Amino acid sequence: MLILWLLILNIHPSYSLTLDEALKLSLKNEDNQIANANVEQADHNKSLALSAALPRITVSGLHLQQQDAAIFQSGFGQRYQRTLSIGLVQPLFSGLKEFKTMDYQNLSIENSKLQAKLKKWETYLTVVQLFFSVLYLEDEKLNAEKLRDLYEDRVSFLRGRVNIGRSRNSELYGAEAEFNKAKIELQALEVEIHRQKRELARIISSEENLTFNYAEIKLEDIADYLFKLEEHPEILSREKQLQMADKNVSIVKSDYWPTFNLETNYYIRRGGSLRDVEWDVGIRLTYPIFESGKTNQELNIALEEKNKATLEYQKLKKILTNNFTLLYEQIKYGVNQLELLETTVKLSKKKLTELQNEYKLSLVTNLEVLQALNEYILAKKNLNKTKHENYTNFHSLLILIGEQE
Repeated sequence: MLILWLLILNIHPSYSLTLDEALKLSLKNEDNQIANANVEQADHNKSLALSAALPRITVSGLHLQQQDAAIFQSGFGQRYQRTLSIGLVQPLFSGLKEFKTMDYQNLSIENSKLQAKLKKWETYLTVVQLFFSVLYLEDEKLNAEKLRDLYEDRVSFLRGRVNIGRSRNSELYGAEAEFNKAKIELQALEVEIHRQKRELARIISSEENLTFNYAEIKLEDIADYLFKLEEHPEILSREKQLQMADKNVSIVKSDYWPTFNLETNYYIRRGGSLRDVEWDVGIRLTYPIFESGKTNQELNIALEEKNKATLEYQKLKKILTNNFTLLYEQIKYGVNQLELLETTVKLSKKKLTELQNEYKLSLVTNLEVLQALNEYILAKKNLNKTKHENYTNFHSLLILIGEQE
């Protein structure tokens, strides 16, 4: 196992909602509830498929009035007939279509459960991205406030020097322009923080502040992760869809077979010459001879759907494997960059401090001081961005292999 270290415990005390709590709250999101409802619907479809193999019982009534013909006038037959009967039809054989349909619906239920799990993971990914994005922007706000304060101090310092003739007005104007830019950036960050918090609150139904303990990242060998990726719900769902497409081919082929039904009737009341016959029973055979190529076309469509499902399954495995590998490499690269970025921040701060002291001795220009100030803030921004990208990517990776539940 390759253990990569990030930062040791950096806590935002004003926050209260942890990442695990946010993920749990997201389970109540409407998208997840809809996915769970689809599971229930698939179960009902299975019950519907089962009914095709069960007997059908009907009650049938008929009041018949016939033309007043000579046969009725001679006393034969009944012009008015009333019939009331109870009928039962039990399917005996239809190419095993009912049982194949049941298998299809079982696969559909399993697929809907995988789709519900996939929707949960997709919601998790969105929450992780928004969660760390808000934390990143909060830290950027702190940097922007620091930059604003530094420029404010610089403006005050230069104003005093201008008053005693030690600095030029152009130097003061340049510092004031940078001070205003810093205030504008701070306002823009506040607006973006509010927007992303509202989007996160829409998903988790909570507007609490956020907290996260920046501890270590433990990154295993990529082969171990790729093995776990095989259990990704989208891959398993595509596999189920392929099995469903194959099962649908066999269902369509069932239409080539004849059907046998057991039919029986019990007559409570019956008219005509059969009025004394109380029941009958028979077996009905139906054999499709010609339907204008309907079954052949349905089979061709089913075979094409199976072929498409096979290609979609193969395509998805390649895409997920490729994206996962890129994500893994991005985490490794980001972690390796952290130490260099931290060193850059320290050196930039030392440079800024030295230039500020040298400016008081008139050894450097104001422009050099302002450039060093911008370099210091930019170095802090790069460090902050890389740190939060690492955690976003790492927790996204955990979700993809099912370890962020």
